Amino acid sequence: MMRKNEHVSEPILKLESHPFFVGPVSPTYPERYLTFPFYIGINSKYAIPTQIVTDEIFRALEKAYSLGSMLSTPLGHSPLSNARMSEVLSKLLSQFRGDVKHAKFLEIGCGSGDLLNELKLRGAIVMGVEIGPQGQEGAKKYGFQVIDKPFAPGLIHEKFDCVFSYGCLEHVIDLEEIFVASRECLIGGGIFFHVVPNGGQFFSQATFDNLYHEHINYFSKENGVRLFESQGFLHAQSYTSDIGNELFLWGFFDAKANLRWPGDNHKVIVEETEALERYTQMLFEKTSRITTTLKRILSTGESVGLYAGGFEYGTLLGNNGLIRYFDGDSYKHGMAWLS
Repeated sequence: MMRKNEHVSEPILKLESHPFFVGPVSPTYPERYLTFPFYIGINSKYAIPTQIVTDEIFRALEKAYSLGSMLSTPLGHSPLSNARMSEVLSKLLSQFRGDVKHAKFLEIGCGSGDLLNELKLRGAIVMGVEIGPQGQEGAKKYGFQVIDKPFAPGLIHEKFDCVFSYGCLEHVIDLEEIFVASRECLIGGGIFFHVVPNGGQFFSQATFDNLYHEHINYFSKENGVRLFESQGFLHAQSYTSDIGNELFLWGFFDAKANLRWPGDNHKVIVEETEALERYTQMLFEKTSRITTTLKRILSTGESVGLYAGGFEYGTLLGNNGLIRYFDGDSYKHGMAWLS
């Protein structure tokens, strides 16, 4: 099948059968849920680990997004997500020294609009972009404009003090479109601010966390700053969330900056390739140990409970009735993550 992101190298991480997650939904999925191959290589332009998206996966993603798929709990919808929103809002407000009155904000992938509304309540002028149906629900609830089209060059003709996103950049196949469209929308010195999963953490811990078909790009503190700087968002910085699983990245738009791609530096590509190779080896070794142990437990007729995830192991073990799943996020109680 044709690859949708042609700048990605041959796969380094290969999972031949990986569950297709669609976010918390009513548990009506069929007994045999969807799985697809899952491959990651290095993007030769962005110099970051990137999923190789086939036509089949692309079509599944389009359908999931049209139904409003959100892998994480929407901000403002549970105690856990309220804490996350408070931390994101605090870091964003700090870039404006706490005063956003009359400042203009554009959020890419604004979801149900809760974060934009917090800025609006503080006097900001806000607009959102969201392709899922939850965007229009938020627009009606909070009373601001949400455009239900993909964020792309030429879509918006206004200027903003800040273009930002929460949990968006990791989903985007063509990041170059985001960079171009954002440069069109930002004033000089405007803030380009984004929150993404902290790939550096789960790579170092050799976990399955964030290996979802919806997640195309895998950012670390180093490769995120490097990419932002190369695309004209200067003085870029990175900051990890309090518990380390999320990464804050931001830079300041300079229209005179010389644009380039980090992948033009061969040394950078080699370093990212070696890091992904290490992660792949560690992941398979760790997965083998855990799977062997779980198989031994299940072979005796005992049951296994997996907390906050673990569906990948269910796939490897046949997802039999002796495996149950638990989560401490109240938003997800009674919900399922599988298609």
